[in-house]
Amino acid sequence: MRKLISRYIIMIMAISSLILIGLFYVINNSRKEISERKVLEGITEQVISILKSNKEKDEEARVLFQNDYLNRAESLAYIIDKTMKEISTKELKELAQKLEIEDIHIIDENGIIESSSDKNSLGIDFYKRKQLKEFIPLIESDNKDEYYIKMMGYNIGNNSQMIYIGVKPESGDKGMIQITVDPSALSNYNKATNIESAISSMPIRDYVNIFVMDLETGEIVANSRNIGKYIKVEDTTNSKDGVEILKKYVDHPGKIKVNDADKLVVAEKFESNIIVLLADVQEIHRSSTTYIFMISIIILILMMVIVCFLYKLMDSFILKDIESLVKGVNEFVGGNNEVRFHVKKRTELYKMSEGLNKWASVMESKSERLSKIVSMMGKNFATYEYYTDLHQIFYSNNLPSMFEMSPEECKQMILDKFFDESERIKTCEITQELEGEIVVTKSGRYLKIQRMISKDAFYAIIRDISEEKKEQEKLFDELNKANERASKDILTGLYNRSKVKELIDTWMKEGNTKGVMLLMDLDNFKKVNDQKGHPEGDLLLKKFANILTVQFRSSDLKARIGGDEFLVFMPNKIETSILETKMRNFLDACRKELQSYYMEQKISVSIGMAFMDETTQSYEELYHCADAAMYVAKRHGKDRFYLNEDNITCMKNECISCRENCKRKKTLFVS
Repeated sequence: MRKLISRYIIMIMAISSLILIGLFYVINNSRKEISERKVLEGITEQVISILKSNKEKDEEARVLFQNDYLNRAESLAYIIDKTMKEISTKELKELAQKLEIEDIHIIDENGIIESSSDKNSLGIDFYKRKQLKEFIPLIESDNKDEYYIKMMGYNIGNNSQMIYIGVKPESGDKGMIQITVDPSALSNYNKATNIESAISSMPIRDYVNIFVMDLETGEIVANSRNIGKYIKVEDTTNSKDGVEILKKYVDHPGKIKVNDADKLVVAEKFESNIIVLLADVQEIHRSSTTYIFMISIIILILMMVIVCFLYKLMDSFILKDIESLVKGVNEFVGGNNEVRFHVKKRTELYKMSEGLNKWASVMESKSERLSKIVSMMGKNFATYEYYTDLHQIFYSNNLPSMFEMSPEECKQMILDKFFDESERIKTCEITQELEGEIVVTKSGRYLKIQRMISKDAFYAIIRDISEEKKEQEKLFDELNKANERASKDILTGLYNRSKVKELIDTWMKEGNTKGVMLLMDLDNFKKVNDQKGHPEGDLLLKKFANILTVQFRSSDLKARIGGDEFLVFMPNKIETSILETKMRNFLDACRKELQSYYMEQKISVSIGMAFMDETTQSYEELYHCADAAMYVAKRHGKDRFYLNEDNITCMKNECISCRENCKRKKTLFVS
């Protein structure tokens, strides 16, 4: 118990310490993040201020650039017009190098490049190129002082980004002379004042990143030295989606995942761009680790002092009394019903000990109460209870004698049965009645046991049903004999007419479609009764029934359906040839076994046979077919069999003119 209490106190204090340290860690990190966010906002304001100041300088540099390269284009137009009537691609390339430009294009009055320093551009039609149509007004103009500057366009030949300047020929004719300038030339003019220079020169800490992104295209305009050109925002796959996410943080600083790392983010719009400042969250948290570590040590020391104090306090007022109560409970669960509970100090545990003592007294007298209840029910009753949590078994005094066991054997029997049902008891939420069981004792007594289970108990009521069992067995025996007499012919022991009809009809209703019925009649049986008396006739019937039992299978139905008429039903498919052989052997057996009757009274056997088919769906229908066949056998001289293959059912004594083509008529009269 002491170890358990100590363990839980330490566990609670440890958890409390971890919670306090965790709260302090979260609060401190939150404070650091707020402080860092304010620093980022200050840097953002500083960047915007610098960019606004540089914008004016940038505009001045742009004007100088345009004037410079416009003068170069006009000088080129003068040179071409005055000194070169026909100029080659090579000469144009040399001029472009001297003027420090990329390409020179000479466009005729039809808008087609007739000469160029880039041979791939020859023949390009300005009227057919959408991106070149803005130069058409200049081509068609007659004013030699007119010009057109396109600061950012695409190279005519390879679609790369270029600056285009177009001027009129010196002669003032229609057409145009165009030069292309690499954008890097412009950057040389405003290198000191552009956004990229301003951003890259910003003094920032290592874990802080700055970049500027175009709001329309998502392209990186400028970035600090410690972040790459490729920037992945959250889980986006393209720059435009990244811009949309970053817009949400304008004027709303927060946290974001950039290049798969958690960052604090501050964002502001500046003209057509968005300026983004990021600070690595992990680095911010790492800076406060030492401080947190020192605070954690102080908290742990305080908690250890509190744990020692609480343990001493609990040991004096609680633990000793709890150990005494636990010891008494263990003794009671172990089977000691006489145990009593005591505590030394009058705390709340004192009331608990009094309650436990009352409970122990009640449980001690439980077996006696069970015995009194059972005695009121009668000597044939007994009961027991097993409380699973307490491991206590209580039973009525007559239980061992009823089971013919010793008290120890009874207890073991109860426990064994409990363990058989233990899995069901684990999931039992309400009281459930188990399936009843009948047990036979050593002396042959029958005991009916009805068990029940609940979440914490296993109990049963036992009743001696030996007398009831004897009466029941006697009743069943008489009932079985009555059923047998009702279904059997008393003289021969074969089935009677009603029983065989019931069995055949049931067999047909079960969907069986194959079988054969044999209807047999003892010819001249009346002579036996007349000459030798009815006892001899009964003896003949018994002998014939015995022949049927021997000659046919046990699965074949055999019945005496009245007087000297017998029936055999073979419930399966039989080939005609096999059946005929069987009948010949059967008739031979009859002649041998009944030889004296054959000789003296001319006894013989006539057999009619009929197969089941689609037209015979009941016993009656099949019987009529077999009866008609037996009539044919008798008509042809008796002592023979006939197979009614066509299932003819006509039983008229004479054939007159029923049908001209009658199969029965041919069978009976045509031979």
